[in-house]
Amino acid sequence: MMLKPGVRQPYLVRRRLKLRGKGDCQALAAALAEEPGVQEARCEGERLWLAYDAVNFQLERLAELLTPWDLALADKGWAGLRLGYYRFLDQNIRDNATHEPWCCHRLPPGIKK
Repeated sequence: MMLKPGVRQPYLVRRRLKLRGKGDCQALAAALAEEPGVQEARCEGERLWLAYDAVNFQLERLAELLTPWDLALADKGWAGLRLGYYRFLDQNIRDNATHEPWCCHRLPPGIKK
C-alpha cells in the first residue's frame, strides 16, 4: 500500500468512530482524506472509518473538523469508552515516537546510584 505524504507506517492507526448529527458524512470523509496525516477516510452509515498517522493527526483535530459539518463524535456508552481508549493509545504512540531509548547496560538518564 502506498502511503500519503505525512503518514508513516509505524504510527499508522485505523479507527472506527461513531458519529452523531445530521451532517453529510460522505462529504466529510472526502474533506478528511485531504488532511495531512490522514491516509484514508470513509463513511458507512453513522460510522467513520479513519486511518491516520497518530503523530501527525489527533482525534481533537477531528472533533474540530466535524463542527462545520454539523457532526460530532458519539461519546456516550461504549462509543465514549472506545473514544477514550483511542485517545490513550494515540497519546502513547506520540510519546513513544519522541522517546530516546537508553542502553540496557546503563541506568536511565536522571537516576543516580
